[in-house]
Amino acid sequence: MVGGQLQPYALPRLGFDGFVIDGLSIGGTLGIYTASLEDNDATAFLVAPRVGYATYFSDSVGIWPRGGFSLYSLKLSNDNANGDVTTRYFAFDVEAPFLFNLADWLAIHAGPTIDVSLSGSREVDTRGGDVEIDMSLFSFGLAAGITGFIP
Repeated sequence: MVGGQLQPYALPRLGFDGFVIDGLSIGGTLGIYTASLEDNDATAFLVAPRVGYATYFSDSVGIWPRGGFSLYSLKLSNDNANGDVTTRYFAFDVEAPFLFNLADWLAIHAGPTIDVSLSGSREVDTRGGDVEIDMSLFSFGLAAGITGFIP
């Protein structure tokens, strides 16, 4: 969280990618987050389809640039407040992880990632009326993970 807000692209995610031809991958990630603390509930959802191309510099080191779009939604509910807050983003995502093979079927990857929102909004439902605010988000960082290859 930054400034009391859950950061969309910091959610842990599970990704699946398949290689449709030599080097070309199609896949995506899915992230789900729920939390409950006293009278507050948070539910976040992120889906991010992507396409990429993996190439190797040697038998054990390569790069796998990928790009796609993501849809993020967060709903915050407070039982003692007047209403709910819903935040949504639609973004363009680019990442360029380096691959380090540990075995023929296993690699670790790490590299830069950038997410730029194309649209975003925050809607606050209150008893006095609804308020909607246009928002944008730019996120960059380092992503890492483990990649398993299924023959």
